[in-house]
Amino acid sequence: MVGAIVYLVNYNGQIDEKERIELAESRLNQLNRIYVDFLKAVRDNRGYRLYQAPERKAAYLYAKNEVLNRLESYGVTEGHTRDSVLFAKMGHLMKKRFENLDYQLQIFEGTALPDPSAHAGPAMDALIDSLEQTYNHLVGYWMEKSDKASFRFNTENDRNDHLFIIWLIATAFLFVLFLSTFKSKMNAQIRSSVSEQTLAITRQKEREFSAAFEYAAIGMALVGTDGSWLRLNKSLCSLLEYGEEELKRMTFQDITHPEDLSIDLAYVQQMLRGEIDTYQMEKRYYTKSRKLVWVLLSVSLVWENDRPKYFISQIQDITRRKTLQQEVEIEKERLQQVIDGTGAGTWEWNVQTGAVVFNERWANLIGYSLKELEPTTIDTWIAHTHPDDLAISNKKLQACFNRETEQYECECRMKHKDGHWVWIMDRGKVISWSKDGKPLMMYGSHLDITASKELEDRLRAERRKFETIFNSTFQFIGFLTPDGTLLEANQTALEFGGLESKDVVGKKFWECHWWQISKTIQEALKKAISRAANGENIQYEVAVWDRDRQPVTILFHLKPLKNDAGEVTGIIPEGTVIQDIVDARNALVAANQELDGFAAIAAHDLKEPLRMISQFVDRIVTKYEGVFDDRGKQYLNFVIDASSRMSLLISDLLEYARAGSDPASFQWVDLNQTVMAVEELLKNNILEHNAKITVKGLPNVWAQQTAMKVLFQNLLSNALKYQEQGKTPKICIFEEPDKHYHVIKVKDNGIGMSPNNIKTIFQPFNRIHGQGKYAGVGMGLATCKKIIEAHGGDITVESTPGEGSIFLVRIPKVNIS
Repeated sequence: MVGAIVYLVNYNGQIDEKERIELAESRLNQLNRIYVDFLKAVRDNRGYRLYQAPERKAAYLYAKNEVLNRLESYGVTEGHTRDSVLFAKMGHLMKKRFENLDYQLQIFEGTALPDPSAHAGPAMDALIDSLEQTYNHLVGYWMEKSDKASFRFNTENDRNDHLFIIWLIATAFLFVLFLSTFKSKMNAQIRSSVSEQTLAITRQKEREFSAAFEYAAIGMALVGTDGSWLRLNKSLCSLLEYGEEELKRMTFQDITHPEDLSIDLAYVQQMLRGEIDTYQMEKRYYTKSRKLVWVLLSVSLVWENDRPKYFISQIQDITRRKTLQQEVEIEKERLQQVIDGTGAGTWEWNVQTGAVVFNERWANLIGYSLKELEPTTIDTWIAHTHPDDLAISNKKLQACFNRETEQYECECRMKHKDGHWVWIMDRGKVISWSKDGKPLMMYGSHLDITASKELEDRLRAERRKFETIFNSTFQFIGFLTPDGTLLEANQTALEFGGLESKDVVGKKFWECHWWQISKTIQEALKKAISRAANGENIQYEVAVWDRDRQPVTILFHLKPLKNDAGEVTGIIPEGTVIQDIVDARNALVAANQELDGFAAIAAHDLKEPLRMISQFVDRIVTKYEGVFDDRGKQYLNFVIDASSRMSLLISDLLEYARAGSDPASFQWVDLNQTVMAVEELLKNNILEHNAKITVKGLPNVWAQQTAMKVLFQNLLSNALKYQEQGKTPKICIFEEPDKHYHVIKVKDNGIGMSPNNIKTIFQPFNRIHGQGKYAGVGMGLATCKKIIEAHGGDITVESTPGEGSIFLVRIPKVNIS
């Protein structure tokens, strides 16, 4: 009877433990449903903001209401104070999280303004971590209750087994058989019921875990102890850009940034050794497209039979947050570098309280350390500022406080610790205002401008000196912008035109009085300024108006001013009156023309007797050929030869005198055509020597056409003349590239000349060979030299005896607009 009573008591205990198991599993189911709906709400909220799909917003609101309703219906469980405390905390955190999610929706939809202080990122991260921990603690609490109830149920079940055996021994065999059968049926029913409910609860938990795992807004994964991926959710696959099967063929080491891998593996080893339960770290993953993403990794380890089974990893994408953090750090560092680089002192002023915060550099500017000036207030600044500058500063501050100016700026003197005054550029701006419009916080900087102020004084002195020189020179000088606007003209130029600065400054140069003489002169000036703006030095003679509108010729020069990068930043126009020189030159031209006429007449008059001598000598030879002996014939040949050379000398002298003397005859000359014309003149000579002449793409030059013909006629004649007997002359004429000159080379394979002869070859009447071997009077190259110099160029020669010569003719490049 006692055994039966004890058995019944234990049986009632089993029923109580079964109820406790059912209560624990019921609470676990409720908690799982709440948390799964909470995760769905978070996912749909983010989905709506990410994809802007209205159905996601509706799903979020529905899931949110389900969570709130379940929180209200959860109720209080008697005897489970920890459950109530933890559940109340979890409910509070979930509601705070919903407030944040609603706020994010409002920001997204534009119905609220951002308020970082109310929903700061770090604070919300801490809230989410606390919510997750609270949920885990609550689940752990009920799992512990379920495990303990199951243990007691099994213990009492075993105890009933022993009591039942004792009871059978004490009673009759039939009762034993009957009661044994009854007990077996009861135990089977109880165990079947418990097993079925446990299995149902387990399956429900697995389904809910799978749903929470699969649809979690953050990446989740089960990772083997060897680093392989066992199970991954969609968020993680999307983040890493891999398919699930692709990732399962890899390990987490394969996609972890090398700099983060050693830290991650160290944590893993600590967990496997049981030194830590969980760990959290920020790390970088490589996506499939090799893009780096920052994640917040939270890892816990699941054990089974005292052996590590797998890791549970939660992976949250924090790339945007890290990018913003890095940008903020870069900006902070850049700002600090700017402040350090400028050597500026900084100040923060509470206008209403007078409290001021200075940095160390602010104090250093006036010779102090910040500690020496403490405690600092606005009076610290007032005490060190020059009294004469305080009034100006206060006036400018008041204008800033009245919002008449956007910011405050004032140059003032401050007393240095050593006793001298330091010039300071004081700048600041009101950052915040009170509700009634009064300034609250003002931030600003101090910059030492003592050197600049001293430089300004020196520059003013130099400016006065420059203006004295600028205005006292006899030349006309001014300053132009690259587009031709006149910035300044000296007093000489103004007085010449009877002008004042206001009449011309700010105008286009060609619109000023001096250049109104003609439209042609104005257009030429525009083009010249355009060329000077491109870096070219321009110089030419031009007539301008004086104060009486009379034309006066000046030598005009435009000089471009360039910066270190070679860019033209301004143009200096200069003018020098050369009317006297022009008048003298015109007189000289007239005199030269008279001289040319005289030379032509003289040459004609000189040649006329020579022609008479030559004709009569020819007649004597013809008529009295048999009369003269060999000596007589030789004397006659001397006379004929002397008269021929005299005629040639007179022609060469006349040609030399005329070379380059007619500036009005300049025009564009095609040197290819010129050389062809010369070849035609020398055709017989070329054929006689069987000469080979090559011409390679000669340029057009601004020159006198006749002078160019004489130049190349002399050079080609010499190249044909000065050859070894029986040698075929080879002459090549070509241009060599040069920036400022047309460099024409005439190369031959003649007899060449020694270095001593090169020095005198261009002098008149200079001959380096005897009259008998090579004919001529030594004026050809002298004439060439005079022609080239009249064109503003020069001529030189390079030669090697026995190998030939190269004559280099340099003619300036000009741009005639």
